[in-house]
This record gives sequence, structure tokens and C-alpha cells, in this order.
Amino acid sequence: MAPPPAGITMKISGYDVQFPFKPYASQLGVMGKVLKAADAGENALLESPTGSGKSLALLCSALAWQERWKRDNLGGAFGVNNVKVDDEGWIVPSSGDPTREDKENDAGSANDKKSANDEKPPKVPRVYYATRTHSQIQQVVRELKRTAYRPAMVVLGSRDHYCIHPSVRKRGRNINDECKQLLERGGRGAGGGGESSGAPVGEDTGRGCGYSHGAMKLASNVSRQGAEPLDIEDLVTAGKKSRACPYFAAKHAAEGAELVFCPYNYLLDPAVRSAMDIDVKGAIIILDEAHNVEDTSREAASCDIDLDRLEEAAAAFIGVASRGGDGEAPSDASDRSDRSDMTHAVLGGIVANVARWLRGASDLDHPRCPLRPHGFERWMAVWSGS
Repeated sequence: MAPPPAGITMKISGYDVQFPFKPYASQLGVMGKVLKAADAGENALLESPTGSGKSLALLCSALAWQERWKRDNLGGAFGVNNVKVDDEGWIVPSSGDPTREDKENDAGSANDKKSANDEKPPKVPRVYYATRTHSQIQQVVRELKRTAYRPAMVVLGSRDHYCIHPSVRKRGRNINDECKQLLERGGRGAGGGGESSGAPVGEDTGRGCGYSHGAMKLASNVSRQGAEPLDIEDLVTAGKKSRACPYFAAKHAAEGAELVFCPYNYLLDPAVRSAMDIDVKGAIIILDEAHNVEDTSREAASCDIDLDRLEEAAAAFIGVASRGGDGEAPSDASDRSDRSDMTHAVLGGIVANVARWLRGASDLDHPRCPLRPHGFERWMAVWSGS
């Protein structure tokens, strides 16, 4: 593995920032504002012209702040240059750290040493770098490779980006569902092939996915401090070589990573954030090209429902309401049942009316159809409710 580029080191806002070349004035301004905002725990809205190298400035300043935080809060006892991170994101000292050994030799009593060793170090603030698309993340990872910083990092992505199972990729259907079915069929780590089954790893033998069992080992190999930064394509290549699942490797690596790259929706959409176990408390969050955040937030709070699903939902609500109240029940239970039936009936009526309005609005041949052309092959109407 080639050593990281040396670059130059500058003092910006009291921090030693390593940069691959002499920065432009706009980059100095961005880095100074990022460091001041991180110090104060405040938000910063920064604007810089396209092509001015703002992504590199954002990365170097955020990682310089993180390195300084580790030195100030962890001290030499935790060997900042040889630091390890456990699965929960806590920094733990390596067993062969000479700095720690020297401090322990100079310590006072055995009780003092035991107390110091039992004390759990503070959690290192994680840096989340979010962009609109994975192609933009790929560009930022290339920028990271130009720097001297080598934090434990990972790029979060979907199964569509990371799955390497040949049968699943060949079928090309819903990869999420295919993956879950394989895991349920054989259990993650049960293996869907390999030596135990007499078939090549990854072939669909009906016994699960043979790649999932190597995910944790792959994560520990590629996401560690000092390792070469990897984008999605690099991790997929590593997964194919080691016959391990890149998707679950990325999820495992994110638990202890110091730098996490992801699309906006991984942070802004509560459902995705919960599914990926993302905890942003105390983290530095960088939203690059933030003018796209509004659309992403709107999409996260929206859903698409077609007319057939609406009519099915209306029929289900009304069916539940009509079947309620059968049999004998205590008075309090009967009251609750009546209220539930009434709620279902009201919901059924509302959904049925919306479906009926949409059914009428869908008749493009009707002279009073409210739909109007909106873009290419798209008709649209906005219902105000008045």
C-alpha cells in the first residue's frame, strides 16, 4: 500500500490542517469557517464557486478538527496514530501501543492504573459527508485519496450498488427482496454454496447467500485507520476477490467508521436512517451541494399511491368496520370496539371519496377533467381540498 501524499501543513483557526497543495483563498476561507463552526457547535452555510475545490476544503478541515479532538480528549494513552475503534464507535487502545505502556510504567499505584484502564474513553465525533448521488461521492473519495488523512471510512449504499451475488444480479429483479429471501432461506452465514455444499460460492443452491458470512472480515480489512480510501466500486472489487458481501461489510464498517459517505436521504429520511442504524448525535454533518436538500426532504416526506391501492384501502377500511361488533363482549370492550368501528368507517369514507375524485379526474376525455399536461407524458392536478 502506497503511503499517503505528504502535502503541506498550515495553521488555520488554531488547527494544523494538512492540504495536498497550497490552497486558494476561497479554500482557506471555507476551512476557517468550518473549523470555527465545529468549535462552536454551530451550523455554517457556506457558498463557493464551482471548481474552487470546496469538497477538498470541507474534507481536510473536518478531519483536522477530528484529529485535534482525538489528541485533546484521548491523549497519548490511546495512541492517536494507532487508534482502533470498536463496533460501537468507541476508541480503544491497541495492545502494542508503546505510548500507553510508558504511561502505565510511570503511573502511581496499581489501583490508579486499574481505574484508568477501566474508564471508557469518550466517543469520537463522526464525520458524515452527504451528497446527492453516489457518483458525486465517488468524486469526493478521489479527493480524499489526494490528502494525507486516512481515517477509518466507508461509503454507505444500497443492495443495488453492492450486491455481487451472480444469480441475483443475473435475474435483475428486486435485489432487496431477492437478498432478504436468500438470507431467510439459509440464514446469514449459512452459506449458499462453497465447500460445504459442493457448489461455487454465490450460486443459488437454495441454501442462502454464500457471500454474507465474510462481511465482517471484509469490513475489518478495508475500513480501518491508515487504509487506502475505497469507493463503492473498490469495495465491490474487494468483495468479489474475498467472496464476501460488500453491502453488509459497509453496514458493519459504518458502526466504527470515523468518516461516513452517503447520499442525502440516508440522513434526512427517518425511515432510511433507522434502517441503517445511523446515529448523528454529536457528529459533524456535511451536506455538499446543499441546494438539492429541499427536493430530497420533500421526497422523504412524500409517497406515491396509485388509484387501485386507494380503492383497495377504502374497501378494507369499510370491511373492517362492517364486521365489527360481532359476539358478546364486556361493556368497556364493546365501547372500544364501537369507537374503532366508527374510526374505520370514517377513514373508509374519506379514502373512498378521494378514490372516487381521482377516478373521475382520470377521465381525460371528459370536458371537465381537471388534469392538465405537466411535462412529457404526465398529467397533473392539485386538489386544494376547498
